[in-house]
Amino acid sequence: MGSSDGGRLTTDTEGEKRSPGGPFFWAMFLTGWAVLLFGAWTMLREPDRTKPLYSFALALGSNIAHDALLAPVVCLVGIALARLSPRSMRAPITLGLFATGVVLAIAYAPLRGLGLREDNPTVLPLNYTTATLTVLGVVWALVAGWSAIRIIRGRSQASPA
Repeated sequence: MGSSDGGRLTTDTEGEKRSPGGPFFWAMFLTGWAVLLFGAWTMLREPDRTKPLYSFALALGSNIAHDALLAPVVCLVGIALARLSPRSMRAPITLGLFATGVVLAIAYAPLRGLGLREDNPTVLPLNYTTATLTVLGVVWALVAGWSAIRIIRGRSQASPA
């Protein structure tokens, strides 16, 4: 958030507003572009193996899907969470939902069997459905425990000793 005049709240030691172009910013900016350009060069150098047109379509489609579907759904879930959950349970539920999203994003490829090869049975050898459900069970057990602790502490602080 900014100040009432539209500027930044953060200032340097002399009270002047900082610009976003410090050495760390530029180092990371240049590193990011170097990695991006190397990836593009590598992809275009071997088009038979990397399928640049498919990769471009996948990147474009993923961005559109994120902006048109995923981001609005996440925002609506956040609004519903803020309105429907008790204040003491918002943090555990929020982190539980975040962890669930991360777990499902990581588990997506193995759950779909992407990369599975019949000539190499050691690729994706495990039952990823069971593993994913186990991890999600642990996440939500931790959420339930954290919520219970917060509720118990809230009740003990509210009641006179």
